Amino acid sequence: MAAPAPARLETLVRSFRELQGSGAMEGLWRLRWGREQEALALLQEERVRTLTLAEAETLHRSLPVSQRRRREFLGNTIEQVREALWFLLYEQAPYEVRVWEVLDEGGGYRLRGADLCVVSALLGVHQPTSFGLADAMSIRALRRLGLLRPFAGNESYAGRFQKVQEALWRLRALAGFQDFQETDIFLGALARGMLSA
Repeated sequence: MAAPAPARLETLVRSFRELQGSGAMEGLWRLRWGREQEALALLQEERVRTLTLAEAETLHRSLPVSQRRRREFLGNTIEQVREALWFLLYEQAPYEVRVWEVLDEGGGYRLRGADLCVVSALLGVHQPTSFGLADAMSIRALRRLGLLRPFAGNESYAGRFQKVQEALWRLRALAGFQDFQETDIFLGALARGMLSA
C-alpha cells in the first residue's frame, strides 16, 4: 500500500493542528472520548469478573461507538459478556486470537452486538497505546488517505481488525500523533470535511 503523498498529509496535519490550537476539536474529543474514564473503570479485571447487566449497559454507552446495536449486545447473558470481556482484555493469547474468538462466528467467546468497532473501542480504552478505534468513519478516512489495504470478500473480522490497526499505527507514525485518541480525532475531522489539503 502506497503511503499518502507526504505534502498532502503534512498539509492535513497542519490544518488539524490549527483547529486543535483554536479549540475547535474539543467538542469532537468530548463526543468520542469524553466518557473514557468511566469505561476504563468498568474494564478493570475485578470489575469485569463481577459486571452487572446495568454496568454492561453503562460500559457500552461510555464507549466511542454507535449505540445502534446496544440492545443486541445486552441480549447476551451477563456471564457471556463477562467471559468475553475477560478473554478479550486479560487472556495471555495473542491479540489476533482474542479478537477472532470474540468477533468471528466460529469464535468461542462470540458476543452478539459486538462488532469491529466495539472490540476496537474496548481494546483501545483498555490499552490506549496499542489499539486505535476502528469504526466506519476511521475506515473511510484511512481509505481516503490510501493507508488501508482492501478487505478480501471472505476475510475474517479479525483479519479486518488487524489491517485497520496496522493502518492506524502507520498514520500515527507518519503524522507524529501522540496517541490513538489524537489519531482518531484527526480521522474524524478528515471524514467530516473539517481539514483542508
